[in-house]
Amino acid sequence: MIRKFDGLTANDLIEILKNVPRDTKVCIEMLGENFPVKQVEQCIYYDWNKGQKVQEHKGILIK
Repeated sequence: MIRKFDGLTANDLIEILKNVPRDTKVCIEMLGENFPVKQVEQCIYYDWNKGQKVQEHKGILIK
């Protein structure tokens, strides 16, 4: 469990979240006001070719 987010970048958080269960919650209060990420959601995105969906991917949406 990470208890301190000082010095943690958004990319660090993405790498960490790739390996945790889907229902893991991130306590926004722990992130602090200066942390660039305030919301993390699982999302689906697609590869496109000539206007057609080619392949579906699961990812993480960071706001």
